[in-house]
Amino acid sequence: MTDERKKEFTLKISQAGPAGLTILLYEMTLEYLREAEQSYQKQDREAFRQKIHLAQNCIRMQQKSLQMEYEPAKTLFSLYTFLHSHLAKAITRFTIEQVQETKAILQKLHDAYQKAEKMEQEEPLMTNTQKVYAGLTYGRHALVENLTDGGAGRGFLV
Repeated sequence: MTDERKKEFTLKISQAGPAGLTILLYEMTLEYLREAEQSYQKQDREAFRQKIHLAQNCIRMQQKSLQMEYEPAKTLFSLYTFLHSHLAKAITRFTIEQVQETKAILQKLHDAYQKAEKMEQEEPLMTNTQKVYAGLTYGRHALVENLTDGGAGRGFLV
């Protein structure tokens, strides 16, 4: 994942609510799986393994964030366990089929969470962050993002 893409995810995380964080985690997982596919096409086994491990870490994070007292959590836990082991098979066999199947399942979950998020108007979880406005001005080759408070008051409040 490029540094620019990491910055995009960091910004989105600071502005997201609970469902938005889940969506972002799916997007990060899908990004890593796309990169694993590219590594597979280049026959780069080490990069393939590394990208799948990063995707598995995202899946583990999804698993850890489940609230098991609610019904869909148990089903999702089983699904995440399956996806994790499915990706492990891709590493050991150096095949792309498991990666593509996992991507298809995660894409459906991503789309479902996006629909659910649109129905709810949720507040960002992080409230003490800088406000970012994109599109007020344009640079030579990119959109310029402006920070409103210069970082004053960011971080922990005591």
